[in-house]
Amino acid sequence: MIKKTVQIILLAVPILIALVLMGTKLVFLNEEVVKLHVPVWQIALILLITLFLIGGLGYLLFKLYNRRKSAFYITLGLLIIVPRLIWVLCFPIEPTSDFYLYHIIASYRADQNSWSTLFQQNILNYAPFFTHILYFSTVLSWVYSFTGNVVIAGQIFNILLTLIGAVLLFKACKNLFKLPVAVMATLIFVLWPSYLMYSTLIGSEPLFMTLLALSMYLWTKLEARNPSMFLSIVLGLTLVLMNLIRPLAAVILIAFILCSLITKWEWRSFWRKYVPVVIVFGILVLAGGWINKIIYPFETAANFTGYSMYIGANEKTTGQWSQEDMTYFWSLYHANPDKLSNINKDMQQKAIDRLQKITKEDKLLPFETKKMKIYADENYGYEWNVYNNAPTIYHYSDILLAISNVVAALMILLGFIGLILAIIRGKMKQIYLFALMEVGFTLSALLVEVQGRYHIPLIFIYSILAAYTLYSIIEITMRRISH
Repeated sequence: MIKKTVQIILLAVPILIALVLMGTKLVFLNEEVVKLHVPVWQIALILLITLFLIGGLGYLLFKLYNRRKSAFYITLGLLIIVPRLIWVLCFPIEPTSDFYLYHIIASYRADQNSWSTLFQQNILNYAPFFTHILYFSTVLSWVYSFTGNVVIAGQIFNILLTLIGAVLLFKACKNLFKLPVAVMATLIFVLWPSYLMYSTLIGSEPLFMTLLALSMYLWTKLEARNPSMFLSIVLGLTLVLMNLIRPLAAVILIAFILCSLITKWEWRSFWRKYVPVVIVFGILVLAGGWINKIIYPFETAANFTGYSMYIGANEKTTGQWSQEDMTYFWSLYHANPDKLSNINKDMQQKAIDRLQKITKEDKLLPFETKKMKIYADENYGYEWNVYNNAPTIYHYSDILLAISNVVAALMILLGFIGLILAIIRGKMKQIYLFALMEVGFTLSALLVEVQGRYHIPLIFIYSILAAYTLYSIIEITMRRISH
């Protein structure tokens, strides 16, 4: 009895926290819709079209999968590739900021230039400190070595990565839920407006999302069978690769471990499954600095946590980038060219000082609330296309921003309802992993620099929870009709 009570508490607490976080984001998205002055009839039309697409296309895909799986995957591929390809052709871009660095470094590497040459010619800019730029640029250079150094090749590569990620998401969901949930979740992800726009840029997120989907798929396979050393090692390696692109793998690993432990409560099987994962992940992540020394003939940073915390603790900018903070970073960078770890230590201490000052002035909660609003921002797809010089896109700003915010608000609302339904129906174990990820991704984001695009990994979570809700409503309705 005590064990059961403890288990229920451990299941309920993260779900309740997730409800609070999602409810807060829903309020902010609603405020954004109000600020856009979208007519009620347009909001209603967007909602109806969204639900019609999910229901109609979802039913079609469900039937196709049951009749002919190859037709299902071909249709899914067309739904992903065609709209994005049309977007790329209609709105060609000129990469800027990190997107430009990805492109230019990959281009030079594809042309057989050495890392030493790129470093000496200052092509790398700040990439030796933000090593995820080096890692993704390396992957992109493999593409350019086949296609030539053209921007559209990188864009198409990300579209193909989105397709692979969607297929892996579908397979992971199918292992966890019934087929209709898997179909609708994948469809929601595929059609998510802001991410549809953003996934056509030369960014690292599509690769991260593909690795995230792969890790979820591997986790479902590991959970469904007896301990497998092979699966455990592959999962550990996938998390390591994911961490190279975006340092969030630890959050995902903790979510996997907690979900397995608390939902199953099988200690012997648990240790045999997850000790190898933790060992592989821990050793390779800790050895990252040594590995970098072998790969790169220049000093690199083991991580950039200190920088992110420092930017994220800036009360004046509400945790966002500023020229003043960047100038301070460059002063440290030039002062420590052979000891980049000193930069992290210095900026981390300064970040702690900033947070202590905010806390002493009783401004921490309002500060983090403002950061949450920025983190929940759903305008990133449109804004980053504009930032990457996509011509004429601003002529469609009103409708693009309205669709982005209304659809995201609908999905989070459905996900919110799904969490409540899971509690009422006694199915907390089914959605527990996604509640943990919502809590883990969001709370960790509030400690560091915030941008709307940083919540992209949560699109998987909201898509799955929204699909779970829709299917639960259908299931409950059908049962009542039959009785």
